Amino acid sequence: MLTRRIREDLDASIGHHAASGLPGDSTSVLLLYLTLNWLIVERLTVPVSTSRPGRGRTKELTNGEAHGSKMA
Repeated sequence: MLTRRIREDLDASIGHHAASGLPGDSTSVLLLYLTLNWLIVERLTVPVSTSRPGRGRTKELTNGEAHGSKMA
């Protein structure tokens, strides 16, 4: 059911893209669709610091090593 709905939405987007004369083809629309969905899922699921976006987990992800230093 969901797969059919996604396919219908994607086909509609490709049809609109082609009809409006925008540059690119159906592959461009598909790649943009997948990229935007990935970014939305990442934004909703990956925790970040609100004061410094993207830097909240630096020490945790690098085992406390400074950026650019060699890991043992």
